[in-house]
Amino acid sequence: MKLATIDTGVNITGGIRLGGNNAANEMDDYEEGTWTFEVASGLSSITYGTRAGYYIKIGNMVMVTCEMITVSCNETSDWLKYGTLPFTASNRNISQGAMYKTKQSGNIDANATYQIEANGTKFFVINGAGDAVNGNNTSFGDQNNRLVSFTGVYTTV
Repeated sequence: MKLATIDTGVNITGGIRLGGNNAANEMDDYEEGTWTFEVASGLSSITYGTRAGYYIKIGNMVMVTCEMITVSCNETSDWLKYGTLPFTASNRNISQGAMYKTKQSGNIDANATYQIEANGTKFFVINGAGDAVNGNNTSFGDQNNRLVSFTGVYTTV
């Protein structure tokens, strides 16, 4: 049975085709959830205050919002990368997606552009329209109580 009523609503197995009767019009995956947002590299000795990540996945498109407060940390010489995203990003010839900083305290990567790592679960700073491979270690600062939040969208594998 593809359609069944349950206590909380309707359960559909398989997919729903919208606007046509072929696989390209089939929505067969929807999920909402949370994950633990963190710094993947570029900082050491991190003490986190708040860390939260929320996502909605429809098909292979993932929309995320996340926020963290670092109580204390030290910069390293590695690229500053954030992660771990809830799903592995695709590896397309075009951009997998992007993250946009929505809130910050202090001078965290001021005016930076963020690229999703291809075939990965991290995102990082790139310079202007530069190649994401040339990501850099931008200033997070050794100061305490830094807040940063992001919203973004990317495609999965």
